[in-house]
Order: sequence, then structure tokens, then C-alpha cells
Amino acid sequence: MTKAADIMRILTQKADKKQAERLQSFFKTGKGEYAEGDVFWGIKLPEIKKLAHQYASKLDFEDIEKLLHQPCHEARSFAVCCLVWQYEHLAKEQAEKKQITDFYLNNRHLINNWDLVDISAHKILGDYVAQTQDNGILYALADEDNLWAQRIAVVSCWCLIKQDNFADIKNLAVKFLGHKHDLIHKSVGWMLREMGKRNEKELLAFLDSYAASLPRTTLRYALERLPEEVRHYYMRKKQ
Repeated sequence: MTKAADIMRILTQKADKKQAERLQSFFKTGKGEYAEGDVFWGIKLPEIKKLAHQYASKLDFEDIEKLLHQPCHEARSFAVCCLVWQYEHLAKEQAEKKQITDFYLNNRHLINNWDLVDISAHKILGDYVAQTQDNGILYALADEDNLWAQRIAVVSCWCLIKQDNFADIKNLAVKFLGHKHDLIHKSVGWMLREMGKRNEKELLAFLDSYAASLPRTTLRYALERLPEEVRHYYMRKKQ
């Protein structure tokens, strides 16, 4: 059985110091920034996903949790990718999906950067909510005083949006109108844009009501795929 220590040795061998320096800057790891203290080894996500696909079936929850506790960002990224793989490929019964979802939620404090959320939330929690219709989980996360829990709630809606279920992302967009962090503004705008790709009328109706109240970043993201004249129309509502 592959163990967490084996994975850490593999990741160590793939470390790239120059790439790590770039990632440290890109992910805002400096003092007072949103990812203060996060440590990167410079391993790109496609390589991490490839390793996860290779080893996910050989790891149990105990080892995945050990990897989630590692200060190395790539170890946590690997662990999250393993959970996604196990959810999608190993969990055949609803009880198995619930077990992985519960483990994911119980360790959400370790899914503590936007990329870790974005590669996992919609594929695990979003799918689980879509199957069980237990959307109360999303609102419980949104009510937490934690940036990453809130982003998990928002990005999880992507799975629902793909099923033409737009109620939750619209509710969360309204809930976060006054949110102070750009990472929430971006995630909400991204999900509204995805809603617009599925149903432009739904997006335009939402913007008719809320464009003037949305954070500017959210509005810009939501409008990205719309014609220029439509983008200008709604952006003028912010003036």
C-alpha cells in the first residue's frame, strides 16, 4: 500500500525551485496576503493530477489526511486530486460518495487556497448536492467566517449550473453582494458567467435586478461572454 511518505518522496523529486518562486508570488503568500505562509515546491497542476490518477486508488483516508496537513501546497493539491479521483471512479454507491464528501468537508480548513477549492468543490460537494438535493450544506458554508469555505459554497454551484439549476448561485451572489474579498467577487462572477453560458436570459434578468449592486469585479466576470454593447450597458449601471 502506498503511503503518504512515499508520495512526499515522489513530490520532492519533482520540485522546481524557479517555478516555486513564481508560484509563491502568484498565489500571494507574503505577509498579510490571503495565502500567507503557504509553501510551494514548483510542481505544475497537470503533473500533480497525473500522479493522483496513478496513486489515488492506493491511498486511504488516513494517508490523504496526512498529505492535507503538509505545509507543501503541492502535497495538499495532490491529496485533493486524489479525493476527486476516488469520488469519480471508486465511489459507486451513494454511501461511498457521502463518505468522501464528509471527509472533504471535515478537512475543509486544509483546502485553503483558491486553486484547491476550484479543482475539487464542484466535482465532490457540488455533485453530492446535485444528487441529494441537500443544498443546505452550501448555505452553512457560506455562513462561515472563512474565505475558503465561502468559495467552496460558490464553486460547488458549478455542478448545479450544469444541470440548469440556478437558484443557489443567484442566492449566494445576493448574499455576497457586500463581501470584502476579491476572491469571492471573482468566484461569484465566474459562476454567473457559467449560468449565462447555459441560459443568457437568466443572467440578463439577474443583472437587470442586481448589476448596480454587484461588486465591479463580479460584474466584469459575469459579463465576459456577452456582446460589447451589452457589457457597456450593464457596466454603466455601476456609475
